[in-house]
Amino acid sequence: MNWTVEDQVGDLPEAGWWFSVGACHVSADATVCPDTAGQDAWLFQTGDADVTKFFDEGFDLDLLPPATMANALIRLTHRAKAARDAYAARNRLADAIAAWDGPPSAGSTPTGKP
Repeated sequence: MNWTVEDQVGDLPEAGWWFSVGACHVSADATVCPDTAGQDAWLFQTGDADVTKFFDEGFDLDLLPPATMANALIRLTHRAKAARDAYAARNRLADAIAAWDGPPSAGSTPTGKP
């Protein structure tokens, strides 16, 4: 299977989100977070310090081999968008946390969240 960025554009962080990836012999890792000056800056302007902290800490994911950095970034982006969308739907942090936690994925270790 050939993988190209163009094929996965909908799976990658949107404009206004920053991301980083890394890999070693133990795992493939990704971090994504909305930018305070990006299109989802409203997440930092809710007036709720817990919501601001939840999104400001970003989202991290470590995948076990044979996962790649691309696998980690795509899977994490889906989960981060789900958390954002869940919060947007009802303005409840509990909904964002539930969407972030979601069902566990085989070989993944979400980090950085309650």
